Amino acid sequence: MDTNLAPADTWFHGVFVFHGPSAGISMFINGIFVSSDSVGWSPDQGFRENMGDVVLGREFTSADYNYADATVDELYFWEEALSEDQIAALYNWYTP
Repeated sequence: MDTNLAPADTWFHGVFVFHGPSAGISMFINGIFVSSDSVGWSPDQGFRENMGDVVLGREFTSADYNYADATVDELYFWEEALSEDQIAALYNWYTP
C-alpha cells in the first residue's frame, strides 16, 4: 500500500469490499475509493470453503512476510458488500 495513503502514526479508516470473483476487491481509505484488484479464483471454487486464512497486517505475497507495524482498533465483517455511500457514512460517523 502506498504509505502516503496512510502515513505512520496517523489514524485512518480502511475498508476492503469483496464484490465477487468477477469484480474483485476494492479498497477505501478515509471513506474514499483508492484501488481495486481481481482476486484470482473462479466462481465454482466457492467463497467460504476455499478462501483460506484472512490475513491482516502482512504483505501476503512476500516470502519474508513484511508484517505491518500497526494496531487494529476495530474490525467488522458484513454479509454483503457495502456501497460507497455506506462506507463514507461509516467514516464520517467517527473520525477522531
